[in-house]
Amino acid sequence: MRKTVLIGVLATAMLFGIVGLAVADSVEYPGSGNPLSTATNSASPVQVKATVNPKITLTIDTPDPSQEVFFGTVDPEDPQTANVELKVKSNKSWDMTVDKGGNDTELGLTTTYENGMTNQPKGTWIGTDTYTIDIPYSTDPGDYIATVQYTVTQK
Repeated sequence: MRKTVLIGVLATAMLFGIVGLAVADSVEYPGSGNPLSTATNSASPVQVKATVNPKITLTIDTPDPSQEVFFGTVDPEDPQTANVELKVKSNKSWDMTVDKGGNDTELGLTTTYENGMTNQPKGTWIGTDTYTIDIPYSTDPGDYIATVQYTVTQK
């Protein structure tokens, strides 16, 4: 029992000893001069340091709820368009790829950025991706769903 208590006391002392070493630095700069006294740290200014993480965000604003673009009932060869707003915020240059899937061929889906974008500068970018469907006569009547996936990648 005595060993356990002694080990506990030593561990506590070591913990508080380490915490004591992590105290902030305090330096006093004496004032001088006449008739008013001033004090300055000009010989040793405070340094401000930080490590900035890479960060990128993609915001997609669709015209319909649940990240949908709903065209409703459409006739073949009667093109319809809708806009999807995109916003990328990045602190490094970036690329965007766009992958269409599902029934994109049956719907004749094209998008403004379907070939993606490369070498975009850091900062905030806002763009409008225009979705166009132009259903060919080879598409059977029925319900179809296509997908569009955006991937933004920092360089």
